[in-house]
Amino acid sequence: MPAGLGELFALMEEELGVDIWDAEEAAQTTPGELVAHVLDTVPDVGGPMSDAQRREYVETMLEELMEQVLGITRY
Repeated sequence: MPAGLGELFALMEEELGVDIWDAEEAAQTTPGELVAHVLDTVPDVGGPMSDAQRREYVETMLEELMEQVLGITRY
């Protein structure tokens, strides 16, 4: 698994309350698939908001975590 992804997944679990399945398998997914996983497994993440707002919230959180841990600013 590429360096930093374990830390990214740990922060996702902590910040978003999502259970990241096998980290090796998760390392092969796209950011969009990670967002979908969060939305599917933690449907009330971020509190009360519309589905569109929730998706934007999760995408923003993932972007911030990816920048913080991996130095990736755009995906």
